[in-house]
Amino acid sequence: TILVKVPGEAASVELLLRILRAWDRDRFYELLFDVYGRTGTETEEEAYRWRSSRLEEKGLLEFDEAIEIYGYIGEKEARELARITDEIYFRRDLPARAPAYPILLGDPKTFLYQVLVSIDDDDLSNRLRAEISFAANRVLVADADAIGEVEAIKRALDRVSSLVNLGLIFLVGSDQTAAVQALRRVPVKDLFQIGFSRVLDLKTLAQEVVRKWWPEWKMRGLIFLEHPQDEIMRGALMRVPQYYALAKGEDVEFRDFRAMDEVNEARRAIEQVGALAHLMFSQIGIPRPHEARVALEEVFGHGIEDMSFRNLLVTGFIHYALSGEFKIQPIRRHEVRRMFEMLLERKQDGRRVIAGRLKQQFFDWLHGIAKLDSRKWQMVEEFIRNSLMGFEDEIAHITSWEDLDPRYVASLIFSKQPS
Repeated sequence: TILVKVPGEAASVELLLRILRAWDRDRFYELLFDVYGRTGTETEEEAYRWRSSRLEEKGLLEFDEAIEIYGYIGEKEARELARITDEIYFRRDLPARAPAYPILLGDPKTFLYQVLVSIDDDDLSNRLRAEISFAANRVLVADADAIGEVEAIKRALDRVSSLVNLGLIFLVGSDQTAAVQALRRVPVKDLFQIGFSRVLDLKTLAQEVVRKWWPEWKMRGLIFLEHPQDEIMRGALMRVPQYYALAKGEDVEFRDFRAMDEVNEARRAIEQVGALAHLMFSQIGIPRPHEARVALEEVFGHGIEDMSFRNLLVTGFIHYALSGEFKIQPIRRHEVRRMFEMLLERKQDGRRVIAGRLKQQFFDWLHGIAKLDSRKWQMVEEFIRNSLMGFEDEIAHITSWEDLDPRYVASLIFSKQPS
């Protein structure tokens, strides 16, 4: 018995089957048994194979293959891969053509942009256009983005643009002639991986810092850091590390890294966090903010989880200047009075500032116990000076110790107790 799902087609199906039986009886029965015995799963698998084949023809690979675009290439391996010979590529002095690469449609004027529009070799241009499109397709699949949507395609092209630009700068610096040579010798996929690998190094560094000092950072967050350190660390710890662009006045919060200067800036911020953590929690022996219990209870305006490097350091400095001992205890009312009398002095413009000799004594003491190399010590000193300047800004125009309102002095940890 043969049932036809669409009644109106029954006559046509019957005619087709009669012709098929007359032409090849074995194929006729094979078809009937195949239709009767085939499961939905088998049908879906075959449809998936056909779909995959069609997508691959358009440059859209399977996820397992597409994710290889995020492969890691070490610095030494990258330079070996892109070793540039003494050949010099001479180009005719022709005006730059209108952008023809998909990557240039909305791209800012990056180094890669300038290099691509300077190329007048049609063979190289055609190859790069195909490789850029293919790399963007792989990113689309690997990022599990919405294939076919214009915004998703733009995001993929932006990522390819940013990381290829980064990889190119890593290899040749700002030399456009050398960049064209690199594009001749190194596939776009490899340049993308070189750029991605340099930002992945940032993620590895950030993970080492948080795992050592804040093993529960995923649950508790990064609130112990000052702005923008917290955002720089958060960006570095993303699946594909991101640059915190809002601090530079851009209209996006995070974006892909585009230049080695941005990578070096983020690396320095992460290293500074690590150096501060080492100094405070290892050398001085301060409890980590989420571990402090007794000493930081009953404080004004802060919970135990809200302590930051800045107010821990400045509070410790005040105690050191008053008593010669660096300790993290809430500042009490009578200590505020002593602070105004002993630590602060007025400048000619009326501002209150910390006495310079007390700052120097504090830095001399810290330097003696820090056991940091000169580069990391410089980072620590810079952060502490900025923190002390922030404290001075908060109390600059307070006329008397009695007028100090803890709500407006975030640099110090105040006790809720009135005495």
